[in-house]
Amino acid sequence: MKSNQQIKSWWKYIIFFYDWTLFELLLLGTNLICAIIFLVLGLVGHPDNASVRDTLISFFANITNALCIILVAKKKISNFAWGLIAVVLLGVTAFFAKNTGTWILNWIFNIPVQFIGFYFWFKKTDKKQQVQVRHLTWWITLIVLASVIILTGLLGWVDSLPSVQRFWYGQVIDGNWYRYITDAAVLVISVVATVLMILRFSEQWILWLISDVMCIILWSINTNPQMIITWATALINSVYGLINWKRNN
Repeated sequence: MKSNQQIKSWWKYIIFFYDWTLFELLLLGTNLICAIIFLVLGLVGHPDNASVRDTLISFFANITNALCIILVAKKKISNFAWGLIAVVLLGVTAFFAKNTGTWILNWIFNIPVQFIGFYFWFKKTDKKQQVQVRHLTWWITLIVLASVIILTGLLGWVDSLPSVQRFWYGQVIDGNWYRYITDAAVLVISVVATVLMILRFSEQWILWLISDVMCIILWSINTNPQMIITWATALINSVYGLINWKRNN
């Protein structure tokens, strides 16, 4: 017969929120409340089918992404399961909004990354299902930042080309230069941050902070409340993740 201690240990993995802190629960709860409010507002007034579609997809993209990023901050390997669902939905939302860099990021890069990341984290996961953290040297940090700046400018220029826009959407997008730069910055910074996340470097959170701000700006341009909520949540979570990954490591 199993001891009471063994039973308690087993049940900890069944109850999803068993080891969540008050801050983490409040962060997710606030996200959920705001998301439901904007979901209802988006569905009332008999909107067209496209509006209903975009509202529902954005809602579920927001919730699954919030779960994923909080679990990353907790150094939990289960983040990749929620992340897989989130990146598919985030890619759909970005494609309908014609944010080229963002849907390329999610569909072409982030989907396979969920499996790659799981593999690398699984190899370095302890009994608490938490990954072991590493840190970058200062000179590698400078190389990373320089690369981000150069690639962002290059991809922003490519994204603004009418021929590229016609290829993806069959039309020219009516956008300003800051939309293209912001979209490109989200792509480049997120790719670099994801690589650092897979390799378990705590400095990933500095890049996530910048990426989250870029996402809030981008989706403010597109006027999508659900995406603004999810990246505002991500911004707060990135501060928490940076602290949590630096603590006792």
